[in-house]
Amino acid sequence: MNHTLSKKQFDVLVLLEKERKAFTQRQIEENTGYSLGTINKVMQELSELKYVENGQITNDGVSALEPYLSLIHIWRCRRIE
Repeated sequence: MNHTLSKKQFDVLVLLEKERKAFTQRQIEENTGYSLGTINKVMQELSELKYVENGQITNDGVSALEPYLSLIHIWRCRRIE
């Protein structure tokens, strides 16, 4: 299923993919800077899309990031600099 990710959905999925561990919504809030209410809404959206489950990214979530791989690579390189 092709779904264009919002910036917030993208940011949360990248965090979950990068860390590959379960996060609480509070931890996601702390790592993204988005409000807890925003994280709650985004996690609900991502759960409905089956991109996250129990605070972790699913295989479908990883697949959803594939069209953005070059952006993720650029983002990671800039964070290293």
